[in-house]
Amino acid sequence: ISQTLTDYFTKIITDMILVKNITGDMTFVDQGSYIEITAYSGVGTGSLTIPIEYRSDLNIVDDIFFNLDNWDPITHIGDSVFANTAFTSIDLGSYIISLGSSVFSGSDQFTTIFLGLEVVTIGSNAFLNTNNSLEIVTEYDSRPAGWDSNWNPDPQIVIWGIRDEITTFIFDTDGGSSLPN
Repeated sequence: ISQTLTDYFTKIITDMILVKNITGDMTFVDQGSYIEITAYSGVGTGSLTIPIEYRSDLNIVDDIFFNLDNWDPITHIGDSVFANTAFTSIDLGSYIISLGSSVFSGSDQFTTIFLGLEVVTIGSNAFLNTNNSLEIVTEYDSRPAGWDSNWNPDPQIVIWGIRDEITTFIFDTDGGSSLPN
């Protein structure tokens, strides 16, 4: 077996075990049109990365998943799922479109969370009693209609309008204003 092929299979097996370890503390419910995380029973410390996909009919043998086709995206995190945890960093991934009420309430250790344009609904008190220095970074320019008016009641710092693309500016050295390129 070539080293490249060995590395490939090692990565697949490592990823499968990692998925089992991450998902083992989460309860997933197939809501028909989407997969929702409805509970978390882990210790809740360190880094949290939300898995992007889940499959309810996994066949686990010796910590390895077989038949990895046809996974469904995880798009919703239910009410209070990660409340009162002590995660130091949280990565929502790219498929989460809905955060439930009080989802991170009382989680006072993480300092930054990124909410992309995918996150179209956020319930009330999602960030109640979180770290006083929490920065919520989002691509949105202002609160979307689907975010509850009380989604950030404390209120934590929100940095609006952060984009993935790079903007180049041209400066007129004769005293003019800067213009996006």
